[in-house]
Amino acid sequence: MLYSQAQWLLFFFFYCFLGWIWECIYMSALQGQLVNRGFLHGPFIPIYGYGAMIVLWLTWEVRENILLIFLTGMCGATVLEYITGLAGIVLVAVYAADIAVSVQTALYLQENADDQQVCIRQ
Repeated sequence: MLYSQAQWLLFFFFYCFLGWIWECIYMSALQGQLVNRGFLHGPFIPIYGYGAMIVLWLTWEVRENILLIFLTGMCGATVLEYITGLAGIVLVAVYAADIAVSVQTALYLQENADDQQVCIRQ
């Protein structure tokens, strides 16, 4: 067995908390004021916990090869982000992580700032 259930739980909460700290510091520095990131009550963001657990689990078998650790972790994180983004779109109609669409939307809104209605095109 890789780790005990208690260790997995500890990893999850540790990385949720670490991710929350990282996002709060990063966003606070960008905005010039304290920003509390996350959508839950408490100082944690679950996507970081899940991401860390998936990367730990996927890279266990290739832990002797640093290139395979990198490639496996990269693929695992990409799949997690894709599934999370897809769930956000399907379940709650949130289009949060598509940078290309965000840039196109921002440019479109900037070009059409005189219009009273906001239309988002893809």
